Amino acid sequence: MRKSILYTGGTLNLVLVALHVSFWRMLNWGTELPLLSQMNQAVVQTLNVCAILVILFFAVISFIIARRGVTDLNARAILLLVAAFYTTRLVMGWLLFGYSIPELVIWIVCAGFAAGYGYLAIRRNA
Repeated sequence: MRKSILYTGGTLNLVLVALHVSFWRMLNWGTELPLLSQMNQAVVQTLNVCAILVILFFAVISFIIARRGVTDLNARAILLLVAAFYTTRLVMGWLLFGYSIPELVIWIVCAGFAAGYGYLAIRRNA
């Protein structure tokens, strides 16, 4: 089950990387971002690129931990970080975006990530 959670999490993280890469087109940033100040445009795009890199790291490290088959203290710390990342996204989404069906889907996905990675991080004999 542990490997299944990690391989599923790794694959879904790759899907999220693709989603974040598509933000420029999907969210019409060519038109929308120029409405912001130069500084805010830079912040939004920089944070999105950083999110892409962090989520890509989550995917790769999930595959590595699954393949190694050992969850040492370092692996547990990383898994806990992934769980905290998605818990934070869930809470921030609730506070900043409000309720909508698309946001509800994001909350469910984030809750699944947080639960799966959190479970692996605190599981005794992982």
